[in-house]
Amino acid sequence: MLRIGVETSPRSVVGRVALGRLLHAEGNAEEGLAQIRSAIDLQSRDTDGSLAIADPEAPEMELAQAYGELGHLLLRQGDLDGAETAFSKAVEFDPFAPGLHNALADVLARRGRHEEALTILRGLVERGTPDAHVYNQLGHLLARRGDLDAAEAAFRDAIRLDPVLTGFHTALAGVLDRQGRSEEAVGIVNGLIDAGMRDVHVYGQLGHLLLRRGELEAAEAAFRRASETDPGAHGYRRALADVTARQGRRDEALAILREVIAAGTGDPHIHALQGHLLSQSGELEGAEAAFRRASEMDPAVAGFRNALADVLARQGRPLSR
Repeated sequence: MLRIGVETSPRSVVGRVALGRLLHAEGNAEEGLAQIRSAIDLQSRDTDGSLAIADPEAPEMELAQAYGELGHLLLRQGDLDGAETAFSKAVEFDPFAPGLHNALADVLARRGRHEEALTILRGLVERGTPDAHVYNQLGHLLARRGDLDAAEAAFRDAIRLDPVLTGFHTALAGVLDRQGRSEEAVGIVNGLIDAGMRDVHVYGQLGHLLLRRGELEAAEAAFRRASETDPGAHGYRRALADVTARQGRRDEALAILREVIAAGTGDPHIHALQGHLLSQSGELEGAEAAFRRASEMDPAVAGFRNALADVLARQGRPLSR
């Protein structure tokens, strides 16, 4: 039905954007992007090629939507340059859409341009934009730069506007913990669990908070619940293995890591933790293989290569350059 609608209304921005989104979701990424770009071209250029709104029934908000959708799809593909360009065009066509500004700020932050991102978000707040995701993004950027009081205020505003999203609560808990207010932080997360808001990240955050407090058994229980809630959340399985090993149960920890590796993981830190545990057990060949795999997956992490060099040195073999 959707494809028929687009074919009978070839100048429909909304229809082509919807079809492009569908094609992209089906795995036809290039065709999906082409559909959205064609919608933009049809509606944003006059017959002489100059920029204009060609269809009076397609307002600028629809073009903003098209550019925004294009930006999201490009971001999903890791094309930060293209996503930034698309979101920049989107906010030109609809300067009052907080979601588009927030998306642009997110791309800028991912590119390391945190001050530009903060400027955009603060501008939205100063205009009185009541959008929880804007405050959430602002909180994360402020926390990254160490402005914890302002980050706390931003996360509290996000929660005030949307108290249901657990991510806002866990982010606030993380900031409070960094301020030395661990009791408050744990209380927030336990409050979510008591209220039935028990997603994987709630249990995961509780585990990290308890681990930093040195409560290993309680942290293990939290990471175990996170792993049971989402077995594919390999970061929490790694954390479970780590806290298990800290309690002297190295073989159990290694079994957890082997299970995750057998299932397939893109996390080099899982291989690195396996390497450290095998090295502690004197299994140097296994440790070497694990550290090599971690280094291959992320050559930029010097710690992986240093650990590999240490294991090789213990075997009387230099690290080849």
